[in-house]
Amino acid sequence: MGNSNITGRLLNAKRISVGQHKCLTGDIYEDIHHRFHDGARITTSYITSEDGPIVCTANSIYEVENWE
Repeated sequence: MGNSNITGRLLNAKRISVGQHKCLTGDIYEDIHHRFHDGARITTSYITSEDGPIVCTANSIYEVENWE
């Protein structure tokens, strides 16, 4: 998975439970779809996989730069 697939960067990220699923909450930067302003606090869709700092969700691929 190359960096060209990255949807955005998440800072101050934290895993949260939503029912039986895990999501991330964090501050989004460089959202390539321009859904969010830089620094907006978001909650992602469900996590589908993780590979080091790269977290895939149902809708996006995030590079997590630091965890809370």
